[in-house]
Amino acid sequence: MYAISKIGSFTHSEEHLRCFIEDGVGVIDLKDNAFEIIADLCQKDLLLQRLSLAEVRDEIRVVLLRSDPSALGEENYNQFWKNVSLAKNSNLRSAFPYSASLEMQVAREENTLSQLITKVLTCGKLIIATVNGSVVEQFLSMALAADYRIASESTVFSFPHVKIGMPPQGAITHLLSRCIGYAETKRILLKSSPINAEMALKMNLVDEVMPDRDFDEMSMRRAQELKELDPLQVGMIKRLLEHNEKELERCFSIESKLVVRRWLRLSADSIEAKHTSGDMEH
Repeated sequence: MYAISKIGSFTHSEEHLRCFIEDGVGVIDLKDNAFEIIADLCQKDLLLQRLSLAEVRDEIRVVLLRSDPSALGEENYNQFWKNVSLAKNSNLRSAFPYSASLEMQVAREENTLSQLITKVLTCGKLIIATVNGSVVEQFLSMALAADYRIASESTVFSFPHVKIGMPPQGAITHLLSRCIGYAETKRILLKSSPINAEMALKMNLVDEVMPDRDFDEMSMRRAQELKELDPLQVGMIKRLLEHNEKELERCFSIESKLVVRRWLRLSADSIEAKHTSGDMEH
């Protein structure tokens, strides 16, 4: 639990994160590259603090989570893992793959995801999540944790874990199966085929699809309508419908171990291949 009195104003503006209040709606904008937020401890704390602050501020009736087009997308996801890989390899020139720093960097991303998704899921205020453009499975999970989901017509959800040989992340197995069932979740994650906005609406992954044009303005109007719901009633209903926290924690715990273990194995295989080919530096 954050010490709310020490957080300061909800309003915040910098390169990756912008927060403001507009007529009862607390807006949190993820700018540019959301993976830079979850990889940065200070940025991550700023985001968690704003969610905590929105929960206790009476002038904020609903929270609107927004993001720039493709800020949550596959290109940034791939770049994140590429950066991790480059950082790892600089520490692995001795061909010793099980480096503490290697494990720590991968585990940090998983831990941040678990904190953010849990916070969105358990927040006492109504949370509206908007998604726009390319969105990877981790941020589909964050949207599924919200109370109302709006997608732009160009939104495409992707599941890139298969491409890089990693397990699914963001507790997507838990959150997606609660939404569409076990069998359909397994089919989607094994096949890893993209899901466009129209398909997502039919599958109840989103509540509404809006045109790309004026998407932010239209989603703000929807937030203004939903803010008329009684926050006390919202909080009580959410509490009664609350996910099994132990089940979610267990999912994240197993997932984290699998992610770290798999990444270590992939790193070891890469180093062994370089050593065998004679390309490795000595």
